[in-house]
Amino acid sequence: MWGLGAFLAFAIATTVLTQCIEAVDTSTWSAFMISCLLLAAVRQMTPLGLLGYARHRREHRVTVDASGIRTVTAWHTQETG
Repeated sequence: MWGLGAFLAFAIATTVLTQCIEAVDTSTWSAFMISCLLLAAVRQMTPLGLLGYARHRREHRVTVDASGIRTVTAWHTQETG
């Protein structure tokens, strides 16, 4: 998703710099807005998914630092960047 958002932002910026703002069509703007909304939704849904996972596994330890999220249970260890 980050790659798609970056590509669309680059495409829009290139078109605006080389031509004008009117040269960017509606479908490009809508694709850019949809990818931004999906990125925001993913950022909100990821913690909820991890919370559901933690409730299912009962006792666990979670460490959050600059490298990501690390979850340790009696069964296994999971790391999310």
